[in-house]
Amino acid sequence: MLTTTPRSTRDLLPMLSAPGGASIARSLDGRWLAVATDGQIWLENSGSDAQTPARIAAGDDLAVTAARIWVIRAGVLESMEISSGELTVHDLALGGVVRLAAVAQAVVIIGDRGTWIVRDSGAMHELAAHRTFVRAVSDTRILIVDNGTRAIVDIAGIPNGVRLDMTTRILDATPLFDRTTCLLLLDREDHQELAVMRCSGSVLSRTRVRHVHRIAGATKALRVALSIDDGRVIVYDLRERRVVSADRPTHSACELAFDAEGQVVTSVSRHGRNAQLYVRRFD
Repeated sequence: MLTTTPRSTRDLLPMLSAPGGASIARSLDGRWLAVATDGQIWLENSGSDAQTPARIAAGDDLAVTAARIWVIRAGVLESMEISSGELTVHDLALGGVVRLAAVAQAVVIIGDRGTWIVRDSGAMHELAAHRTFVRAVSDTRILIVDNGTRAIVDIAGIPNGVRLDMTTRILDATPLFDRTTCLLLLDREDHQELAVMRCSGSVLSRTRVRHVHRIAGATKALRVALSIDDGRVIVYDLRERRVVSADRPTHSACELAFDAEGQVVTSVSRHGRNAQLYVRRFD
């Protein structure tokens, strides 16, 4: 049975507002869902469905790893250890507009002054001295586009990468199915394409799509949630090649989070300064 649920005030507060970047993020293991409200971050544990306010305040962008909530606020990186609530301000001079991309136990910080890996342990490593395009594509791997070079980089230890033989513009990327597979959203000029790809670079399948804004894959299933420019949220099964659900929470693109099993899509639809949180469950 398919259900669409606008959540109540108790359930992560329906009226959301977060400037700039993401106001919703889920850890790759699916355990933690974080939602930024007006100055507040609410954290949900998927094991208990309990929602609690986090000590860390909302900022300009949001990410969640296995152990920490990460926030960018006015060019400063802050994090909170989930188990203890301990807050940390990280010593990075970022400046300008900064974005985050989280893998299992590290976050990548992308800004005009550089692209950095910061691990849950606090260790830091510079990937580039300038802004790049980065998306997480597995628990330890990122897709990085740097001056036209496209590569899948494993950052579990010393970063090492596989260069992709691809010139097509990459609009978005997401983990999918298992740690060796990811999904790319490609710009083919007259249409878009979803490309299921091994992290080694080999493409397994292609699906034509149009007007997709963002994608969020299930890390243990061949399902993807699509945020469409007109406000629709579509869940597509890549194995069965069929639309599983289609909703239209708003009239413009939504932010998305997908659970690991591909059973719960959470989306934030913006209405001017405020926004509504929607949940689609598959029972």
